[in-house]
Formats: sequence, structure tokens, C-alpha cells
Amino acid sequence: MSRKIKPVSFNKVSEYDAKLLKYAEAKERGNFSQYIKRLIDADMNRNPMPASTQVHVEPKREDEDAEAMSGFL
Repeated sequence: MSRKIKPVSFNKVSEYDAKLLKYAEAKERGNFSQYIKRLIDADMNRNPMPASTQVHVEPKREDEDAEAMSGFL
């Protein structure tokens, strides 16, 4: 699968959580997922991670998707 979904929980009883959700879902912020990604990107640019905590991303193999799907066939 080429996507990873990360749910974000908001407590309906919490005034603080309700305020955050209302703000994030406002029309002027656009798509919720894109808004969260922009926030993460802005944070990364403001506070680069030290080299010791950076995540190493392995290049994707050409046959990775086909191999993963073979278990479902």
C-alpha cells in the first residue's frame, strides 16, 4: 500500500480539543490532511532534527508493491 493513515483523536468533552478541531477544520485552511502536513513541514523547517534523530528512508524497490500484493492473490 502506498499510503499510511494516521488518525488524530479529539476529545469532544475537552474545550481545548474542540477549539483545535474547529480551527483545523475551518474552510480557509482547506483539506485537513494537507493542513496537518503543512504544519509538520513548517515545524521541520523551523526545528531541524539533530542528525542523531533523523529518520533514514530506504529507497523503494521496484517490485515491492507486487511482492506485497502476492499474499492477497
